[in-house]
Amino acid sequence: MNSKKHNQEKKCECFVVMPIGGKRNDTNKTFDEIYRYLIKTTVEGKNLRCVRADESSTPGSIIEDIRTHLANSAIVIADITGQNPNVLYEVGFRHGAKGRTILLAQNMADVPFDLREHRVVIYDVTSPKGYHEAKKAIESHLEELLEGTQLKM
Repeated sequence: MNSKKHNQEKKCECFVVMPIGGKRNDTNKTFDEIYRYLIKTTVEGKNLRCVRADESSTPGSIIEDIRTHLANSAIVIADITGQNPNVLYEVGFRHGAKGRTILLAQNMADVPFDLREHRVVIYDVTSPKGYHEAKKAIESHLEELLEGTQLKM
């Protein structure tokens, strides 16, 4: 693969960080559904490749894969709901890389003080209206970023 084609592929990637893990508990199951039915469908609807760390089956270090995606993806979407330590670490890493980032949370109480100056999509997927509003907000942020307007992150 030539480097120009490789760079074009990186530009079309949206990496998603959010609580993941053992799918047996209801919280992780809910986040998985938010990812599959809200985030991934919205991102792919904008002709971006949507990637989450647990979808990769390549050998090697998952942590190194996450760092690579955080450093190289055109856009990162981070769901900081619940203030998951791993997610907050990954947001900090992305912040240091100065990349385009969309923050999501289910309520403002989930947004730590140091991130409150940034735009955050507050979402509620407990109703069809809430789902629709969240989808529209994510689409709007993606469109801004794709047009070259960066959200500060």
